[in-house]
Amino acid sequence: MFPGWEDAALTAPDQGGAALATAAAPSASAAPAQPSVSNTPDKLNAASAPNDKTDKPAASDATSATAPAPPAKDKPVSVASSSPRVLVYHTHNRESYFPELKEGTKNASSKTINVTLVGKRLTASLQKLGIPALQEKMDYPTTISKFNYAYSYKYSKQTVVDALSENKELTYLLDIHRDSLKRNKTTVEIHGKNYAKILFVIGEKNPNWKDNKAFATKLHEALNAKFPGISRGVLTKAPGTGNAEYNQSLSKNSLVVEMGGVDNTLEENYRTADALAAVLHELDQNGKV
Repeated sequence: MFPGWEDAALTAPDQGGAALATAAAPSASAAPAQPSVSNTPDKLNAASAPNDKTDKPAASDATSATAPAPPAKDKPVSVASSSPRVLVYHTHNRESYFPELKEGTKNASSKTINVTLVGKRLTASLQKLGIPALQEKMDYPTTISKFNYAYSYKYSKQTVVDALSENKELTYLLDIHRDSLKRNKTTVEIHGKNYAKILFVIGEKNPNWKDNKAFATKLHEALNAKFPGISRGVLTKAPGTGNAEYNQSLSKNSLVVEMGGVDNTLEENYRTADALAAVLHELDQNGKV
């Protein structure tokens, strides 16, 4: 979904120091063997690099649009919670999954069946665990006058700024996306069930990006300790490669979270949303983030 992946460094942080044990989570010994993840930075090649083609508007729409004014009057549609501590939102809200769309669909994009459903599940899971959460699911292509895909992060930044101003207790900002890689790269079987894999993305254009990466690393390690192989690691984007900021300067706990790929099902993503909620809850309760 992000152009310029070939310039991004993918690091899989050491998993040795963050093991968390719960009775409900499958153990590493019970899970099928997964490919090892290197602890050294790796370069993603152009052949495997995701791109934005499935989600972008036609070129004529993008080039003819003018620079956007922040959406001041249009209010996001929210799943409300009292004193929310987690904001779940979606910069590219129409990213979808082929198995959930009409057969023969060429672009994994939908106004109604999309990644916001995964965000809704994550929000509900967090609230069940006792962490008040808020989901903002504005449909930017219809809400923003002269919508331009290239300005997606400017639109969503205003959403986040508004949410922060109205909810002073917000601590974690999670921008949930869908990756464009194929199923063999974005699926893992754990204890006999398929889960959509997670990838955390950090932009180095944010001057405090190391704080955001530290947060992502803790989640990555804890996820793989409880659900072996579910996290693909932490991807860093250098300044000048894509947006490379991703609203992460707004909070040290602000992340882009890739949930699954174009070939994953909602059911697989829902399992992963539940797993992410459980891990964030445990780290939060133990004061580790």
